[in-house]
Amino acid sequence: MSFSLDPMAGEAYISLYVDGQGHTHLGRLRRLDRLSVDRGPAGYEGLRLWFSSDANGPLVLRTRPRISLSWNVKDLGTW
Repeated sequence: MSFSLDPMAGEAYISLYVDGQGHTHLGRLRRLDRLSVDRGPAGYEGLRLWFSSDANGPLVLRTRPRISLSWNVKDLGTW
């Protein structure tokens, strides 16, 4: 997994790799409003990213105990 943040531009980049092969890439995620590092029971660790004027909710990147990425994105044309 690779995660980078450019605070000056307000952009984030996330890439997930499985067995060394690129699996998922989200780039130029603009208008980053805030982020939080989450820690919880059973070794849970993750990152939440909120974007300005985004009604979809935060992008959630879990890094432990298993890597996963979720984002409640609405279908195109849906408000």
